[in-house]
Amino acid sequence: NTDEEEVEQAARLLNGGFKNALPVHGLIGCSSSTTTEAVAGVASAMGKPMMSSTASSDALTNRDRFPSFFRTIPSDRDIAQAFVRVCIHFSWTHVGFIHDGAT
Repeated sequence: NTDEEEVEQAARLLNGGFKNALPVHGLIGCSSSTTTEAVAGVASAMGKPMMSSTASSDALTNRDRFPSFFRTIPSDRDIAQAFVRVCIHFSWTHVGFIHDGAT
């Protein structure tokens, strides 16, 4: 699904927009941090909790903007801090990072 499709599906779930469906009590999912931020903002405004196992954006730790958002993975900031701690612990001064180019 595209980000736009995920946002649309989430809105339908939150509002009971699927045939013979009641509005959900909460949401699990969204495949990207960008989509999760959009959906979590709406869910929070509606007082519905949202949980993600893939959204790592540090912006989602803002409890004022996303009071009912929860995640099962660390934020990007926490991951970066852990990398730095490992480098310091082992006295590594030259490290390489491999990235797949995905955002």
